[in-house]
Amino acid sequence: MLAAWIAQTVGWRWVFLGLLPLTAVIGVIAIFGVRSVPAPSERSNDRNLLNALLVAIGAGLLLVGLGSHQVVVVVPVAVLGVAIMVPPFRRLTPLGTLRALAGMPATVAVRGLLNFGFYSADAFVPFAITAVRGMSPVFGGLAMTTASVLWTVSSWLQARWIRTRGATILVVLGMAVIALGAAGMLLVLVPSVPAWIGLVAWAVAGFGMGLAFSPLSHVALELSPKDKEGKTTTALQLSDTLGAALGIGIAGVLVSTIGSITDSETPGLVVTFAMAAAVAGLGAVLGIRVPRGRELG
Repeated sequence: MLAAWIAQTVGWRWVFLGLLPLTAVIGVIAIFGVRSVPAPSERSNDRNLLNALLVAIGAGLLLVGLGSHQVVVVVPVAVLGVAIMVPPFRRLTPLGTLRALAGMPATVAVRGLLNFGFYSADAFVPFAITAVRGMSPVFGGLAMTTASVLWTVSSWLQARWIRTRGATILVVLGMAVIALGAAGMLLVLVPSVPAWIGLVAWAVAGFGMGLAFSPLSHVALELSPKDKEGKTTTALQLSDTLGAALGIGIAGVLVSTIGSITDSETPGLVVTFAMAAAVAGLGAVLGIRVPRGRELG
C-alpha cells in the first residue's frame, strides 16, 4: 500500500529509489551477523556454482524463447533452454525431484510448485484490479497487504498445528487453498462482480502460502542427513527461486502475447490465473507424498 501511495504521489521511480538506503542498512547488519556464524563443515564445490549458473541460463533461454513473437525462434530456443536447465537442476536437487518421488524429492518439488502457483498469480493481482477493474493502485496494493497479513497469521497457526497434525495435511491444505485463491481471482475479471472480491481471493491465497511454506522447510531439514543441511537448504532455495522465476516469467509471456493477439488484458489474465490454480492444485495432489514429519509436542 505504501508503494502504491508513493507511486501515485511522487512517481513510481521513488518506490525503487527509496529501497536503496534500506538495502544498505540491511546489508551492513547482515555482514555483522554472518561474521559470527562458524564456517560450514561441508566443503564448497565449484561445480555447484557452475550448475546453478547453467540453471539460470537455461531458465532465461526458456523464457526468451516462449516470449518471442517469431515462431521459428520459440521452439528451438525454448527447447535449448530446457536442455541446458534440466541436467544441472537434477544434479543440485535430490534424486527423483523431477518425478516428485515420496520423501525429500517430493518435498523439494512441491516447494517449486508452491512458488510457481502463488507468484505467477501474485505478480498480476494488482494489474488485474487496476487495469481491468479501474481501481486505484492503493486498492491494488491493499490486496497484497491482506495476503501478507493472512500469510503471517497462517504461519503462526501452522507452527502450532504441525505438532499434532503433521506436515502432510498442512502442505496439501495450503496448496489447495492457494488454488482456490487463484481461481477466485478469475471472478475479479468479471465486470459484474465487485472488485473487492480480489482482496478476499488473494487473502485466501496468502493464508494458503503460510500453511504450506514452512512445513516443507521443516520436513526437508528433518530428512536431511547430519552435516548435509546446507545442501538441503540449497535445493529448497533453488526450487523456490526457479519456481517463482518461471511462474512470473511464463505468466508475463502469457499476458503479453495473448494481450497483443486479442488487444485486451483480460484473456491473458484468465489464462494466467487458471494456470496458477492448476499448478497449485497439482502441488496439492503431490503434497500427499511429503512426509508427515515427527511430532514435536
